[in-house]
Amino acid sequence: LCPSSCFSAYVSSSSSSISSSQFSQSPANVHEFLSLLQQFSERLIGVKAIHSQIITSKLVKVYSDLGSLVDARHVFDQFFHPITILCNAMIYGYLRKERYNETLNLFSLMGSCNLETDSYMYYKRDMEVIKRVVDKGIESDWFLGSSMINFFVKFDKIVVGWPSLVTMVSIIQVCMKGGDFKLGKCVHGYIVRLGMGNEVRTSLIDMHSNMGEMQSACWVFETMQTRNLVSWNVMILGCTQNGLVHKSFVFFHRLVTSDGRFDFGTMVSLVQGCSPTADLESGKILHCCAFRRGFDLNPFFSTAIVDLYSKCGAIKQAPFVFDRIEERNVITWTAVLVGLAQNGHAEEALKRFCQMREEGIAANSVTLVSLVHSCFHLDSLKKGRSVHGNLIRHVHAFGVVNMTALIDMYAKCGKIKYSERIFENCSICGDVILWNSMITSYGIHGYGLQALGVYRRMKDEGFKPNETSFFSLLTACSHSGLVEEGIKLFHSMERDPDIVLTEKHYAGYTADRLLCIDSMNPGIYVVLSNIYAQARRWDSVNYIQSHMRTKGLKKTPGYNSHPTWAEIHQHLENLRVAVEASDYVPDTNGVLRDVDEPAKVRLQWDHSERLAIAFGLLSTPAGSLIRITKNLRVCVDCHNVTKYIYKIVRRELIVRDANRFHHFVDGKCSCNDYW
Repeated sequence: LCPSSCFSAYVSSSSSSISSSQFSQSPANVHEFLSLLQQFSERLIGVKAIHSQIITSKLVKVYSDLGSLVDARHVFDQFFHPITILCNAMIYGYLRKERYNETLNLFSLMGSCNLETDSYMYYKRDMEVIKRVVDKGIESDWFLGSSMINFFVKFDKIVVGWPSLVTMVSIIQVCMKGGDFKLGKCVHGYIVRLGMGNEVRTSLIDMHSNMGEMQSACWVFETMQTRNLVSWNVMILGCTQNGLVHKSFVFFHRLVTSDGRFDFGTMVSLVQGCSPTADLESGKILHCCAFRRGFDLNPFFSTAIVDLYSKCGAIKQAPFVFDRIEERNVITWTAVLVGLAQNGHAEEALKRFCQMREEGIAANSVTLVSLVHSCFHLDSLKKGRSVHGNLIRHVHAFGVVNMTALIDMYAKCGKIKYSERIFENCSICGDVILWNSMITSYGIHGYGLQALGVYRRMKDEGFKPNETSFFSLLTACSHSGLVEEGIKLFHSMERDPDIVLTEKHYAGYTADRLLCIDSMNPGIYVVLSNIYAQARRWDSVNYIQSHMRTKGLKKTPGYNSHPTWAEIHQHLENLRVAVEASDYVPDTNGVLRDVDEPAKVRLQWDHSERLAIAFGLLSTPAGSLIRITKNLRVCVDCHNVTKYIYKIVRRELIVRDANRFHHFVDGKCSCNDYW
């Protein structure tokens, strides 16, 4: 088929489908046709033969189909007063290529030319542009939003037959997503002048609520002549989203006393308002109300109430509510898994995850990230790698949250090399959170120089460190004995106007200041007690411990129990004999009890990490790595003993305590005795 004859058929036809299909199969044909079309257009323009806008609109349409918007616009610009059909052809081209700025510019041009829309079909096309702009979220751009509103306002008198309700709701969405309060007030005034009904006013309430202008939202609500359940729900949701939980309950009480009707949407909004403040009592009352109305099994409400119980620490109630849900989806499962993980029930979270997979529910990235956190709380490398595999299989695009969680997990499970590999292979290092994660990972392993290297590389690549970056760096320096580097960093923070120094960045506080900051933290009392004990001020130690008992506070205990207790103790005794036969000298300064020296030495040999090392030597193959996790800080004597044990057994030992990781190799520790 000859290209010229194809074009002739095209311009004389009402449909472009024939010629488009003829040239869609071969790039060479498309190029040939486009070249011929350009010559044809230039010839028409040169002899001023373009006079039919209908034929020209089809020419514009062909250029649009071929993806040549520059040529299409060149032809379009030959008319100073384009008619609607030509404008729609150009809009069609911009819309296909998602060129929304140009689309809305053309809308504005149509309004300024007082063009009339000749059929409802064109209105539908125009509204499709608006819909796609709103769906894409790009209407938040002030220029785009202004262009849309300008178009609708200029067309108001012409399009009286249009469904102006839909039009104004679309405009309100533009203002709401753009966060432009000034523009929103103009739209508000325009709607009041038109005297539009409740549906538009409900959208106004939503707009003001999303902008944080609750006074305006309340004014619109109170001036409504009639209110339906949607209006009440939007008002209640606005209050909860802006932290006005008490006011949301006031509106709920008014709703119940006015007509007694509310639905699960009302309850979900109220429950979500209770979650940030951990208002468990109000949550329980709402749960009872929902139970009486039959909303308690609704998956949306159940998910919200599970989230509330989890955030309030009522972790026993959360799984109970979850187990009663008949139709569970991934969001419901994620709520209970996150709740269990955040409340220290990591083992239960992993069991629930296995149950979720048995029910055929595919996990999303949020679900899997919560499980990653569970794995490093359990120090379970095997389970962590399994979750990592699930992330690869089920999540097509890894985000910053996913990558950060994996870096943290591997680092806290002792596999810093895996963290390095993920970080180096990450294609989205455009976020300071990822850099901070790698700095922190090096810090907890005592690799201060590597942490500083990441910091320098971060700055070289144009990323600005924040407060968290400096805190992680200072921690890394303190764990590695890099005192001078730490001081330099601290002074650079003081000179940086964008960095706000917080209490995290300072090391020295008096006892009174510590107690004022958090008087219910048992760790502070333990620190003070240890300071007094090291100074042999036993009266002060007794006073602190008595004060803790009065407040009902208890020191976090260490955990050590095992069914093969006798075998472990026997092997530990053999190790003790071998260690004491070398040049080892016990350091009993860490035993803060008023007992004699031999008793202090015996107490230290019962420390949990020594028992764990003995068990590891008994139960693992010769020459393999031994990894130990301890929930308290390693004492000085245990740290020294572990170095001697390495020299005896020649086995690499990794000990994770409350502060950091210790890699024992060749009789030395990676922390260089700073921890």
